[in-house]
Amino acid sequence: KKQPQKKSRERESHPPGRLLSFFVLISTITIISSLCMVASQFLPLFFAENHRLTALQYALRLYMLVFCVVSALNELEYTSWIRNSALLKNFISRGFIYGFLGLIGMEESSSIRFKNMNDDGEFTDLLTNVASWFMVMSSWAMVIMGVVYFAMGACCLKGVRDRKRAQYKEMLEAAKEKTKVREAVLKEEGLWESR
Repeated sequence: KKQPQKKSRERESHPPGRLLSFFVLISTITIISSLCMVASQFLPLFFAENHRLTALQYALRLYMLVFCVVSALNELEYTSWIRNSALLKNFISRGFIYGFLGLIGMEESSSIRFKNMNDDGEFTDLLTNVASWFMVMSSWAMVIMGVVYFAMGACCLKGVRDRKRAQYKEMLEAAKEKTKVREAVLKEEGLWESR
């Protein structure tokens, strides 16, 4: 009987933090990638040759802008219609969507003729070169996050994430209750100093 009590104490002293932190890190990287993709939709307006984009390119950039904002909101679980979307709730379909957005971003960056580009496709100015690489790297980041989400979905990690998140919320609630009880006892004994 002493053995299970020891294990129970170990669980209390080591909250499920590492795995939950991994999921938060993945979500944070995805949000950053999505916001970089949003910024990438505006870069051609400043760096494209003659500032000319076709109507199709403008329409595609508008769709990309909307989908990248929705993907960032999805990671933040901001609204109920996003949280309850079957397509965005599933990690496998989420991975496909993120990967698709990244691939479209790559195609967008390769289809634009930038200012200050010589005939060999090399840039003659540093700022244009940085803008071009930013578009490419943000697209790659989105593709990578798509692959990560697809792999997590294939390994059925959504259920693991949800369980870890629920355990963490329970732990926070228990800590709040302990704090309230401690404050009440200290106030009762006259040892509580209000700050």
